[in-house]
Amino acid sequence: MRKKIIFILFFSFLLTTLFCQQNRFALVIGNSDYEGVPLRNPVNDANDIASTLQELDFKVTKKTNLTRQELIETANNFENSITSNDEVLFYFSGHGVQVDGTNYLIPIDANITKERDIEFEAVSLNRIMSCLEKSRLNIIILDACRDNPYKGSRSTNKGLAIISSKTDGTFIAYSTAPGNVAIDGTGRNSPYTKNLISKIKIPNLKIEDVFKEVRKAVKKETNNKQIPWDSSSLTDDFIFLTQEIEKPVEKTDEIILEKPTKQMEIVKKDRLSKKGWFITPRVGVSAFSGVVGAEIQKHNIAFDVGMMILKYRVGTYGGLKYYFSSKRCSWFAGLCMGRATNPEEEGYGNLLFGLATGYRWLWSSGWNITLGGGFALFIVKEADKKDETMIIPIPEFAIGYSF
Repeated sequence: MRKKIIFILFFSFLLTTLFCQQNRFALVIGNSDYEGVPLRNPVNDANDIASTLQELDFKVTKKTNLTRQELIETANNFENSITSNDEVLFYFSGHGVQVDGTNYLIPIDANITKERDIEFEAVSLNRIMSCLEKSRLNIIILDACRDNPYKGSRSTNKGLAIISSKTDGTFIAYSTAPGNVAIDGTGRNSPYTKNLISKIKIPNLKIEDVFKEVRKAVKKETNNKQIPWDSSSLTDDFIFLTQEIEKPVEKTDEIILEKPTKQMEIVKKDRLSKKGWFITPRVGVSAFSGVVGAEIQKHNIAFDVGMMILKYRVGTYGGLKYYFSSKRCSWFAGLCMGRATNPEEEGYGNLLFGLATGYRWLWSSGWNITLGGGFALFIVKEADKKDETMIIPIPEFAIGYSF
């Protein structure tokens, strides 16, 4: 019994989560193909607004060039797809008129010759708004305030009338001021829709501020001929695009240890520490004042050239040694000088000065092996940095041939 109760509670919670999840829905309509009074931009406006809203996580229903019946059916179907927890946006671009304070959206098949025809040939904006009222928040955007295109009607009112919603949570935006007309534009979009597309992409801007920016931009573009308008009964904030803002790092006197990056690791490796090591395989050429196989003269000089492998770098060297010989063995003291570079980066040079001593074993064939060691003064030279010097012990192992 207890397990059943837990299962029911969990299932109820799951259903509540699914059905109460907030969603964004948008109905976008653009009518251009009016008989006798076509418009240039509404279909483009609808297409571009729909794409922009999809980028902002709206589930968009887009329709263009609708007849009266299609417009009514589209609104009814859209109403059935939304819930009381949704945020809903309605956008219309096309012809719109007002008669006695009531706004009408004109379908493309409207046949209007008299003012009384509008009620039966057009669709009342109030009817569209009633389809949206059950949503938690609804936004109505009307780029439909063109002048009355039906000159045979008696209506002399220009533009649309300002209306108010019966419910709170409604934001209504008009492309121009009440009683005025909007410009269709000569480009791809109307001035209003063009600037609307741009401004709703500004991150973290409240809807009231978005349309304030639209108003300023349209007013400037049209030389004050068109001033967008809006009215609101919103009680909650709405933001089209929310982005996290990175807080600036406050400067303090404390030392902040950063997580090492690959570039930092290379730099750390490049600057040798006192625990660095060298492996210096060498091939030397020695000059003697005696004959190989006979007793070796007591004193001789060897010149060495070769490669050296240092910690994190490679290089070349040249050296001069003085040998104090005794039969087949000899000990030596010498100087060497070399240069090493980091193969991973350009512009790094290091100078090496060394002192060495050790023993050499010579065979009658001329081959010899040297074991020894010494110390090197290593100068680390790096671009835009102060030179760094350090003394490092160097073990030596060399195979040579003397003649």
